[in-house]
Amino acid sequence: MVGHVSFRSTLELMHDLLGVSTSLGTIHTVLQRAAKQAIAINAGIDLSPIRVGLHDELFQGSQPVLAGIDVASTYCYLLAPEAHRDGDTWAIHLLELQAQGLDPEHTIADAGTGLRVGQKMAWPDTPCHGDVFHIIQQGKSLATLWHRVASGARTGREQLEARLANPIGADDRQVST
Repeated sequence: MVGHVSFRSTLELMHDLLGVSTSLGTIHTVLQRAAKQAIAINAGIDLSPIRVGLHDELFQGSQPVLAGIDVASTYCYLLAPEAHRDGDTWAIHLLELQAQGLDPEHTIADAGTGLRVGQKMAWPDTPCHGDVFHIIQQGKSLATLWHRVASGARTGREQLEARLANPIGADDRQVST
């Protein structure tokens, strides 16, 4: 789990570094057991100290993963792979977290429709502020676009200036000789 590698790479590391041979099934079983223990531990965590939550949707391939993080501690209190990222799915998870004591003063999220609808259903009086990450990303994209437009205009101007500085081009000289 520390190596952040695939199951097959885990096999290789265990063999090469520890001299232990095992199977993919054993590695899968150990990780599933650890995940079940982590779920049980996380379900017992008191989330009432969390004042501000960050919510977003991540993707593992094409599968959405609903995520929630405490701003102050960066504790990840929600990481749930789901088939959908609609309002109902978000609301169910937020209500489950509320049962663990999560009652933030406000949350921060992008403009994801399902996320916003789900929070409104689960916590109608909790404000959800917009994030700045997506705005910054859009601003960077726009700046890159305008930089390319300006570079193209500058190149065109330089070519025009070069032609104006030398009105008789190489093609004209060959014809006149």
